[in-house]
Amino acid sequence: MKEIECEGRTVTIAVENALKELGLRRDQVEVRVVEEGSAGVLGFGIKSAKVHVREKRWGEPSAPA
Repeated sequence: MKEIECEGRTVTIAVENALKELGLRRDQVEVRVVEEGSAGVLGFGIKSAKVHVREKRWGEPSAPA
């Protein structure tokens, strides 16, 4: 099973980066947001969004939330 942690300016960009690296589509993975990220003030204090992306295991029940 493939899994990865990726960063990006936003959660959406972080997920897209992970999908490109894994070579999978959005419907083939489970996404857990590690950090939302923030835009900061006047360019100071910018934090990247971080996500953990894991390939779905078909036919097995997913872990409880």
